[in-house]
Amino acid sequence: MVLKIFNYRFYDSIKKENSKEIKGLVKVLNKEIKENYGNNKIILIKKCLKESIKTHKKKYRKTGGLYIKHPLEMALDGLNYGIDYITLNGILLHDTIEEVVDEEINLVQKNISKIKKNKLRVKLRNKNLNILNKDLVDFLGKNLKQKRYKEETKSLINLVSKVSRYKTEKQTYYDYLKNIFSERFTINQRKIYKLDIERAIIVKLLDRKNNTKTFYHKKEKPNLNKLNLDFKKIIKSDNGKYLKNLFFKKIKNNLKLKDSINGQKRLYNIWKNIYLINQTRDYIDHSKASIEIKKINGLLSDLIKTTIKEIKLNKYILRFDKDLSLEYILKADNEILKYELIGGLEKITKNKQYSSLFDGTINRYTLMIHEDEKEIKYTGRNKKIQYLDTIAFERILRKMLKDKNYKISGVENLL
Repeated sequence: MVLKIFNYRFYDSIKKENSKEIKGLVKVLNKEIKENYGNNKIILIKKCLKESIKTHKKKYRKTGGLYIKHPLEMALDGLNYGIDYITLNGILLHDTIEEVVDEEINLVQKNISKIKKNKLRVKLRNKNLNILNKDLVDFLGKNLKQKRYKEETKSLINLVSKVSRYKTEKQTYYDYLKNIFSERFTINQRKIYKLDIERAIIVKLLDRKNNTKTFYHKKEKPNLNKLNLDFKKIIKSDNGKYLKNLFFKKIKNNLKLKDSINGQKRLYNIWKNIYLINQTRDYIDHSKASIEIKKINGLLSDLIKTTIKEIKLNKYILRFDKDLSLEYILKADNEILKYELIGGLEKITKNKQYSSLFDGTINRYTLMIHEDEKEIKYTGRNKKIQYLDTIAFERILRKMLKDKNYKISGVENLL
């Protein structure tokens, strides 16, 4: 008995030769900016678009496809939320400084120490931000001489500074987010304003949303309802183990799991979203209402929904995994159900009050946030722990979606 699991084509192209797709995205973006922005703003947007294409030329994503697709998709998605043109330009440039710094670092001697390399990254980051600033100022001097555009370019540099990595020598995700939420001055001691912070939050939320959609190579879009029905058929079948292994092979083939982000690293990326959502809600609680806050609230809701889809897909990948027995999954699901009935979700989200079922889930992943991502040791081989972590994250995300005021207790505030 063979059941069809997938029904149509999904996000990221597996083939690298997808320049036609990029040309199509650029064409759509040009059409949209003409409809949404004035002529002078379009001149600067096209300058930033050209800079982004030049920097990311011939670069590829871990999930397949040309890298430039990422900022282009983010830009088109951002237009759905009514972003201003400075935020749009920040999206187009948000990874350019990091890309240039990484290229320059690769030219350095390989035997240089990690401390020296991190110091060099900070130095190169600031150098390239100043180069970008001068380039934009010179461009404006030739094309747009109005004073307002020079001031708005300062805001753009502030934004690019906030969303660019390598601000400090300790280059962890925690320090990177702290730069977005609490930095008060950027290069040359330019002051950061509330609007600069909120634009940076919007860029980061769009970035995580797009990254979440491309965790896997996907030939076709997984139908989560169909996966649920398939799993129920496995439970009822007399030959459940055979069907389970059969479905896992189909999922593995269609998602190209070996070539993509896998195991606990995938869960860590889900946790990055939860952590960012939590910090953004903290920011909103401490901020006055604004137009940008409305955009942020809309984006938060959509990021949660996107993340729930991915965590559900991760759950089914694990449920069909040959390394997890059907007996274990059913036992774990039953224990989780009992746990929820006694208010277990509240217990796992209070500091130092974890149940043994989700023991240390939040502590473990928060610790990763404070470590250098390149040096994180993923314990992804323990599928049982992965399964419980997946369920814990799904419950937290569903609670966040249902209650706009819900936040995880015991997680440090970046403000």
